[in-house]
Amino acid sequence: MTDSRPARIARETALTIGALLGVICLLAGIANVVFDVKPLVFRSGSMAPAIDTGDLAFSRTIPASSVETGDIVSVLTSGGERVTHRVVEVAPGNDGAYLLTLQGDANDSPDEEVYTVTEVPRVLFHVPHAGYVIAWLTSRTALVLLGLVGVGLVVLVMRGTGSGTPGPGPGTSGGAGSGGKRRAPGRRRHGDRVAARSVPRRRLLIGAVLGTLVLGGAPAWAAWVDNNTATATFTANKYFTCDAAVLGSAPVASRFFYWKLDEGALNLGAADSSGGTNRGGSYNGGVAYGAAKACARDTGSAVTLNGSSGYVSSGPLVAAVAGPNTFTVSIWFKTTTAGGKLIGFGSARTGQSGQYDRHIYMTNSGALSFGVYTGATQTITSAGPYNDNAWHQAVASLSSAGMKFYIDGVAVPGSLPGVTTGENYSGWWRVGYDNVNAWPSQPSNYFFTGTVDEAAVYTAALSDADIAAGYAAGR
Repeated sequence: MTDSRPARIARETALTIGALLGVICLLAGIANVVFDVKPLVFRSGSMAPAIDTGDLAFSRTIPASSVETGDIVSVLTSGGERVTHRVVEVAPGNDGAYLLTLQGDANDSPDEEVYTVTEVPRVLFHVPHAGYVIAWLTSRTALVLLGLVGVGLVVLVMRGTGSGTPGPGPGTSGGAGSGGKRRAPGRRRHGDRVAARSVPRRRLLIGAVLGTLVLGGAPAWAAWVDNNTATATFTANKYFTCDAAVLGSAPVASRFFYWKLDEGALNLGAADSSGGTNRGGSYNGGVAYGAAKACARDTGSAVTLNGSSGYVSSGPLVAAVAGPNTFTVSIWFKTTTAGGKLIGFGSARTGQSGQYDRHIYMTNSGALSFGVYTGATQTITSAGPYNDNAWHQAVASLSSAGMKFYIDGVAVPGSLPGVTTGENYSGWWRVGYDNVNAWPSQPSNYFFTGTVDEAAVYTAALSDADIAAGYAAGR
């Protein structure tokens, strides 16, 4: 089979590009193994303008004794979240450890947590916007495409590995007009044709390097990306994902529970991802799993409640607690149907509670209300409506500063600074259903109909800035 010159050029160009990418991947692997150089994708703008969201930094682990004020280092918080900030204070600790106080260049104050380390990755340099490339390489789409490209290039290699022999032609022995002369081996005239070209060993080497890239390189890059998978939709925000926002808005001790609602088709209960005491939830009634998440940057899924029997309750092993007077409750939701309770506290773990407040519910008009009972109902109600089939986030808090209510990161007018306590009883937190009887503009259906995601409760009142950043992280 004749191989045209354009086809040969295209094949060799593709294989050369594959080889270059493979060499880059191998060099990166060598740098990682031999020199302990690791990349870090920046998923927030907390280090701007020095390092922006979406930049790719390279770090090398050094002893904590070598850390100096002004270094940019990467540490893990007590909740397991990676933070890469600038060192503002170094103090000796116990047993050879050091205490590091860090602060993001874009943050107004140092991190709340002081990090105890014996060694720490220090940023050497960074490449602007290169995180987009890493983000793409670690996506499922990229891995599939790389596999297909690899298969295609292997086919190209195999097409060129034939060992065809030059056919008879002018000037060869026995050919017309040869005059009985034999041309010197290795030489042919302009008009000679070759059925197939043998492939030099270098091309086979190219194929091998390409295989290294496709089969080993992409997963290696994926292993180097930080805790939350990066995407190409970076924004300059304190948190990159909703998950990071939930975990970063408060220390572990203040996270009462965090239900990601990621269980998919496996009804194993709603896992508690708060990092603190395990307070998992139970799915009840008509719950559909595997819906698309509220926050496109997060992995996992959401759950859809059928509006007649589906809801999420605290698990059977979760003990009742006294109704908190300092808390923040947060949930994402999407619906086309008005009415129902989104999240709240009640005296019954399942079924309908006899005492119920500290809740967010939707009225029949699609507005949202946050309510606390003090002997009388105290509510903050939005204008709405929010049954528009779009994702929204509702956040409410109670503390010594009073009642506050936020929708999509913005405070709802009408905060109640004089309301600082709720009803005195013990109970459990619920999502998607509970009693709303006798509350202002009570819905006709207490079950919420729609999709819910990222339900969290804290034993602290989050700041306005963290609430706004938490909403922006998901969008």
